[in-house]
Amino acid sequence: MYSRNLKSFRRQIIVFLALALIIASAFYANALNSRSFAKNSNQSGLSANQIITTNLRQIERDDEADLIAINQPGAVLGDSEIFASEEEAQELLEKENQEKEAAKPKVETPFAVLAVSMDGTGPRFAKNAEKRWPIASITKLMTAVVVLENFAPTDTIMVSQDAEDMEGVSGDIKTGEVYTIEHLIEAIMTVSSNDAAGTIANRFGMDNFKNMMQEKAYEIGMSETTFMEPTGLSYLNQSSAEDTYKLVRYVFLNHPQVLEYSTHRQSYITEQNSGQIKILNTINQFAGREDFLGGKTGYTDEAKGNLVSVFKDKNGLPVVIVVLGSENRFDASLDAFAKYQELLAQ
Repeated sequence: MYSRNLKSFRRQIIVFLALALIIASAFYANALNSRSFAKNSNQSGLSANQIITTNLRQIERDDEADLIAINQPGAVLGDSEIFASEEEAQELLEKENQEKEAAKPKVETPFAVLAVSMDGTGPRFAKNAEKRWPIASITKLMTAVVVLENFAPTDTIMVSQDAEDMEGVSGDIKTGEVYTIEHLIEAIMTVSSNDAAGTIANRFGMDNFKNMMQEKAYEIGMSETTFMEPTGLSYLNQSSAEDTYKLVRYVFLNHPQVLEYSTHRQSYITEQNSGQIKILNTINQFAGREDFLGGKTGYTDEAKGNLVSVFKDKNGLPVVIVVLGSENRFDASLDAFAKYQELLAQ
């Protein structure tokens, strides 16, 4: 289409110029005598009609050359590329696809990942599942286990100054206040309160409580796990994704209310002396999801982001997702869950 329009336009220009030349020649002939004009015409060797015919033939030759040129792979007419060869077109397509892929948000690779059914059967998606890593506040799952196996949930504990002075989130728990054990655990699971964990441990004595945590770990079969204190602030509180799965499974089967606390977007705890009700907003992004059965967050500078979650798979069965050492623990958990679902479908 482009070449036909160009051809027509060029013919119109030449015809116009030829007509203009004829008119100019007529005026010129009137000004000179016919003999002088004839002499000049013979010297030039071309009449007006010959000039028109010659230029039209040149147009035909030029147009044929253009048509040949633009039908060559990778041809260029002026400054515009008409089309590329098949190989070049494929390279351009691959480059475009690579640029689109690079523009997609990436889920970074955590240090360790484990996705496995609660009963341990079926597919497993794992990376570095046997290697140790600081688990940060996932520690508090064991804190909850130890206290619930030694006290009733309705027993009360007073918050000590040492507990309130602990680093990190408090859950608005203050020295001298009194809470039931179940509300302290709810604060642990909702906002990861270090003060609540410290209050529980101080009831036993810190060293004694640490030993009880370690003994329980051995009982559960957590051979790659060390507990040095009840909050997870110490980088020496270490475990593996495989051991963490064992802890979550134990909690799920023996103390399901602990995980259930973490499914709520808000929790309400009552200070026993004053009757004051305090509202705690969850820090777990999965809270409120229909398929979320509970979990525990954890973060320190050394550990980065840790997260253990229990989801219902497409068959309605519980699946444990453990992510350790991640810059984006929630996305990494969803990615691992999706991979598990893919394996399940095979």
